[in-house]
Amino acid sequence: MRRWWWLGACVAVLGCSEDPAGNPGTSDVEVDAAVVDAAVVDAAPADAAPPDAAVVDAALADAAPVDASPPPDPCAAPFDFLALATPDGEGYVVDGLTGDVDAAQGRCGGTGADAAWRFVAPRAGAWLFLVDDPSPGYDPVLHARSTCADPATELACHDDLPGDDRARVHLRLAAGEATFLFVDAANRRGGFYRLVARTVPALATGDACDPEGLRDACPPGEGCSAVDARCAEDAAPQVDAARVSPLADGTVALTIDGQDGGRDTTTAALQLYAGGRRVVFDPARGTDTWLLRPATPVFGADRFTFRFRGTLVTPLPEADHARVQLRDAAGNRSPWALVPLTPGDVLAPGARCDAAFAACAPGTICRLAGKVRRCQWPAGPTLVRAEVRQTAEVAGVRVQAVDGTAAVRRVEVAVGEDVLEAALTGVALVAGVRAGQASWRGAEVAAPEADVTVIDAAGRRSAPLRVAVAPGPERAEGEGCDPARGLDTCAAGLTCTGACVPLAVECPADWPAPRALADCGADPAWACADDSTDAADRARGSCGGGAGQVIYRFVPPVDGRYHFAVWSGATGADPVLSVRTHCGFPGTTQPELELGCNDDGAGVESRLRLDLAGGVPVFVVVDGYRGSGDGWRGPYTLQVRRVGGD
Repeated sequence: MRRWWWLGACVAVLGCSEDPAGNPGTSDVEVDAAVVDAAVVDAAPADAAPPDAAVVDAALADAAPVDASPPPDPCAAPFDFLALATPDGEGYVVDGLTGDVDAAQGRCGGTGADAAWRFVAPRAGAWLFLVDDPSPGYDPVLHARSTCADPATELACHDDLPGDDRARVHLRLAAGEATFLFVDAANRRGGFYRLVARTVPALATGDACDPEGLRDACPPGEGCSAVDARCAEDAAPQVDAARVSPLADGTVALTIDGQDGGRDTTTAALQLYAGGRRVVFDPARGTDTWLLRPATPVFGADRFTFRFRGTLVTPLPEADHARVQLRDAAGNRSPWALVPLTPGDVLAPGARCDAAFAACAPGTICRLAGKVRRCQWPAGPTLVRAEVRQTAEVAGVRVQAVDGTAAVRRVEVAVGEDVLEAALTGVALVAGVRAGQASWRGAEVAAPEADVTVIDAAGRRSAPLRVAVAPGPERAEGEGCDPARGLDTCAAGLTCTGACVPLAVECPADWPAPRALADCGADPAWACADDSTDAADRARGSCGGGAGQVIYRFVPPVDGRYHFAVWSGATGADPVLSVRTHCGFPGTTQPELELGCNDDGAGVESRLRLDLAGGVPVFVVVDGYRGSGDGWRGPYTLQVRRVGGD
């Protein structure tokens, strides 16, 4: 049985420091096509020197910290590896869970959740440290230091290789020598992992070696060359030429012609400049550097062209030149290269639109025309019918529309400058007409009429349709109803499950009896290993789910704070967790009866922390992310711990 060790409270923070002083910073950047994993920070003052490479690099070391209150320090109480690990053949193994904050980074990355381990070598030798078996969605990074709190003492750093989700470092240690291992994450999401430590044969320069780095260790500063699988200097990549262009559609195109003798280039860094000032695209955090993944991998090539095109930030800041840098899996970096911004080409309507440094003319979009993509004028949706309802606590709208060149996705309800906007739910397409609805809890449409507009997947809008605002009717028991309570409501004592039914604490008689959490342990901890493979979809939570639920009845023994967590080691697992006061109601209705709902609170593990009254039953629902198809069902572990109270 695995024993898990973790740190911290449920707070997710991104952060990274690129300079030796360890100045922190944070970012939260998303790019279409998922080509940007994270953003790292070099906080440059507003009056930074002109971007001569040497001058800019020198300024980085003097950058003031962005946040005077750094996240909790894992070095205050690092885990004792040998005290918690289990002997395993030639080494040791321990299972863990990253913390909830980003407190440390290595030179090769690590802007996500992390945990620190103190390792004292029980014998001299070449030690392999391996982050293995990470939970789905967790992209591990491993770095080591001789002094826990001093990033300048970093000994090694490694991000996992393309197609391999394991991170590893090699250290040659004397018996009794201590080192500090940071199990980190390449981006926001951390997760469960297995940390392995074992001795491997120590090789010399020129020796044949294992390219995966799992069976032996090259000398310090060397790696196993992808050219001939022999130990050689792990050289930094080089930038030979680069081009950066902001395009008319708001994206940025980047190409870098480069070379890397180590053949392990993984990412590129990009900074923008306006005159002599580096552009800070998130002033609150000081974030000014993007880490970019190539559109097609360059790992394994000694000469390559690194290509990227995507959205970095909208609107794109004014800039006239850029700096670019290549980085490899071991944290080696090329010198920064200064690049003037080259205007991107604008394609006329009808032109093929697969060029890397071109965008369609304003008002046109790139879409399939036969077998090729061309810049074409779009056709927007047409709103056929709409009705707006107002209940005591929810505003709702139901629409019918005809799609243009893209499907209708969203709806707006406007009264003057007051606008309610949401994604359509319950969407159905019948005889070419798309119907759907939306609701806004706590909102009020305080006017006799409102303007309704629908928006398609490409952002095109219909002409607004003005309709009367009517009160939502009250439905009796057995009548059909709107689960979101925006178009109508059920009478007192009833709840909507598609029809108005009596509201009861216990589960309906035709459902499987809820499982007793008391059978899984005793105060202060309960743990159930269970399986939802055959579960039916009856009681999804407000945050998601809908694959199939297993329901547990839990009676807290005393007043206090209780921590709920569910996870699974199954491939592709994605559990969802909710807790409610009443069993038989969908999570999209009666939200006041749902105490909490969480999907992926820590990687693909879901967590809740709730204050509960002793002796009052609650219902714990384990579900799976639905997505497309039937959603996820499978084996999982549910754990409940009392963490507060008398």
